[in-house]
Amino acid sequence: MSFRFDETDSQLLIVYTAGEYTAENYRELGRRWVARLERGARFGVLIVNEPYKPQKSGEVDHSQQEYEAEEINRLVNAFRRDYRHLSRINTAGYANVYDPEASWVISARAQAGKWESWQAVAESRARYMYGTHGGIFIDVQDARQWLKSQLLQPPIDLESSHSDLASESTNHVGLYYGSKTGATE
Repeated sequence: MSFRFDETDSQLLIVYTAGEYTAENYRELGRRWVARLERGARFGVLIVNEPYKPQKSGEVDHSQQEYEAEEINRLVNAFRRDYRHLSRINTAGYANVYDPEASWVISARAQAGKWESWQAVAESRARYMYGTHGGIFIDVQDARQWLKSQLLQPPIDLESSHSDLASESTNHVGLYYGSKTGATE
């Protein structure tokens, strides 16, 4: 199943993942994001991470999954290298919405400070990858409201905020050996 895109609100690029993370889905996301960047108007990116629906047993091709993960990493890093300078100016925020019933979300919200730690990772990763603010949410409307509020804020000054970013969190951002996401704890 492919990502579904909702661009009915000119201030938001909304992506519904359908639990399917493929290189082709990320290529399409990149094309749409770049088209928005080239328009020159500020907008927010909202990723709605829908619950994963596993394939039937025996249908999983692990070599294909590994290839897809590596290709997605290449695509995301190419976007960062090629478009971060434009994204910093025109992308007002990057929000991820997760299923509130997901076990990791329940666990993170139950542990004191854990959800806040994940928020700090989201902020750090969005600054590093896209030059903008980032956030994680469990409600689409909360994420939309946050993104709309980010439209009123000026773009991040990455030069002056670099030292602030390092002091905000003990989490690491960037690629490291064995990373599939670029973020560690």
